[in-house]
Parts: sequence; C-alpha cells; structure tokens
Amino acid sequence: MSALSLVLGAATLFAALLALALALGTLEWIVWRLARRGGVPVGYAASWSDWLGGVSGLLHPDTGKRESPAAALGFAAIVFGALLSPALLLWEAMRGAAPAGSALRLGLLALAPLLCALGYAVAAERADTPSAARDRLRTAARITFALPAWLLAAALAQGGGGTASLPLLGRATLAFALLWSGLFVLPGAVAEQDLSSRTWGGDPREPNASTRFLTGVAQYAALSGVCASAAATLAGAPLGTFAGWLPSLAAIGGALFLRALASVPRWGDWVRDGRVWLVPALLLVYASAWPPWQGGAP
Repeated sequence: MSALSLVLGAATLFAALLALALALGTLEWIVWRLARRGGVPVGYAASWSDWLGGVSGLLHPDTGKRESPAAALGFAAIVFGALLSPALLLWEAMRGAAPAGSALRLGLLALAPLLCALGYAVAAERADTPSAARDRLRTAARITFALPAWLLAAALAQGGGGTASLPLLGRATLAFALLWSGLFVLPGAVAEQDLSSRTWGGDPREPNASTRFLTGVAQYAALSGVCASAAATLAGAPLGTFAGWLPSLAAIGGALFLRALASVPRWGDWVRDGRVWLVPALLLVYASAWPPWQGGAP
C-alpha cells in the first residue's frame, strides 16, 4: 500500500467520523427540542451551534483566549483518545473483524478513555485560572473512576466468544450496561452533579470556542463508538462489525434516552449512581453465567 493510499484512507476515515459525530449531535439536539415542546422535563435545549460546543464561535475567534501550548497538547490527547475507539471499530468494520475476541481491541477500548483523562489532567496543569484547573481535573477524575464499569462491560462483550450464545435478554442487558457505563467515559459535558441538566456538547466553562467545539465533537465521536459496541453486543456480533440497522438504531435510541434521563430531576441521580453499582452487578453476572475467555492476539 502506497503512502498516498494511506493518507487518503486516513483522511476518509477522519471525515467519516466527523460527519458521524455531527450527525449524532444534531439528532440528539432535534430529539431534545421535540421533547421539550412535548412537555418532557429535560434540560435546556440550546441552539444548534451551542449544542455542538459553539460552532458560531469558530467564525468569530477571540484571539485573546488562546490556550497555552501545553494545554493545547492536552486537548489534542482528548480528541485523539475520543477518536481512537470509533476509528478502530469503523476500520475493522470496513476490513472485516476477526470472529474471536481480540486482546488488542479490548486494550484499545480501555486506552481511549484513559487518553482523554490524561489529556484533561495535562490541560488542568497548564490552566490559566484555578477554577479552570478544577473543572478539568474533575472531568479527568470522572472518566478515571468510571473506567472500571466500562472496561468490565466491554470485556464481557468481547470475551467468551462474543455474545452470540447468550439469549436476547442477556444481550440486551449487557448492551444497556455498555451504554450506561459508556456515558461517563465521554469527554465534554456529561451527566455530572453540577451539570445534571446538560449532558451534551463540549465543556461549557471553557472560554475558547474552538476548545468547546473540539470537545463537543470528541464527545459525539466517542458516543458513536459506545453505540457501535452496544449494537454489536445486542446483535450477538463481534465488536468491529456492522450489527445491522435495527440494533444500531436501538443502541442510539438507548443512549439518547439515558442521556435525557440523566437531566431529569430525581431520575438523574439514579443514572449518575449507575457508574458505582454497575461494577458489582456485572461481576455477579460474570461469576454466575459467563463463558470463559476465548480470545487471542489480533
């Protein structure tokens, strides 16, 4: 394969991920707008530009609000980590995934949130103000502490030869656990106590419009990877294969439902507490009914 083919392939993959992230963000914006018009007590539905992290701010950049080079490196790690998982799954869907579980694939799925957390930690160290440093460290801590539930759910979906041997109820339960735990390993604004009415878009407290837009796109790109993993689990297909339109739409609908539920008073507390008790629940499922790991090297 020539260098030009590699560059064109990488550019096509990046463009597809960017279009997928913007489409997913636009879909959630439309759903929230319709839900609020129907009387559903979800959080405030901002404009389309603000929903995606401030697209309009890119047209009128504020030169006095540039990030330092070290903080910019941290946000670059966030974007790279968010794109890593969906890019891997999309690439394997294009070339055909191996039927057995892959330790490399599982490791990259775990590495992606860690890169996002590391990026936030680096950006916090070089923040201009103490409040900005606290916000970035809080996001890094949220991703790190939510990682065990996400990794355990991904390992159960990846190991044991996949989920094809499980009944439909078992596959649906595990796919729901993937969506629930994946909600907390996303960059950008997610279900947090002080942002309980906002589960969408980029980091709202970042003064730089390009930073808000990048973390917003990174969030929806990572969410597409979470939905793809849940859809493959629901269909009983290996991770990295297209699960079909019906499981994919069901996974997207479940993710948007959980994100909307997180912004509703009282019910949002249950959604946020899920990252704590999902770990013992998944361990109980694994100990009682899960087949042994049959994966290998890629």
